[in-house]
Amino acid sequence: MLTRLVNLQDLPAVKTADLVGGRVDVFDETPPPRNGAQAFEAVFAFDNRAYVTAQGFSVTANLVTRRDVFQATGPFRAGLSEDKDWCLRARAKGFRLGYDDALRVGHPSRSDWPALARKWRRLSDEMFALHGQKARRLWALRALLMPLSVLAHLPLVLTSPRLRGGRERLAALGTLARLRLTRMVWMLRQALRGV
Repeated sequence: MLTRLVNLQDLPAVKTADLVGGRVDVFDETPPPRNGAQAFEAVFAFDNRAYVTAQGFSVTANLVTRRDVFQATGPFRAGLSEDKDWCLRARAKGFRLGYDDALRVGHPSRSDWPALARKWRRLSDEMFALHGQKARRLWALRALLMPLSVLAHLPLVLTSPRLRGGRERLAALGTLARLRLTRMVWMLRQALRGV
């Protein structure tokens, strides 16, 4: 992977925003072909542009800000979706969030099902703490809709230029279905038990 250092002051978004998220390129640490976890991550991991523009937060894997913004917002809070919680708190204080594609980092894909499941279990726990705890019925409904998201994301997997060939597409689809069904079970347990 070729690395080019960027002077942050040269990025257009830094001139107009207080928090700037950038692109996260997922790479594999093993030679092709990708297994299911790697193929899934190639399609779905770290769409930071969408997080910034549509959801109002940036992953901290590629987020820059100033010291005064961090001090005014406060530290990250454990047990929540720290990236999202922190960015939303910063924005609530009036700080502006921007995105710049020239700000890039690489992040390895999860190498197997157990690593991917741990990631999504943690994310499900954090999202429940942030959103589901207060609205457990809505959380249960969202859980029951999880299998339908497989169909909604099917075209994305089938057309993704990040996947090479039918084998990787099938691996990604299998992992997508397995993960969404697993998440449905986790989320229903959270809604029923509150943990």
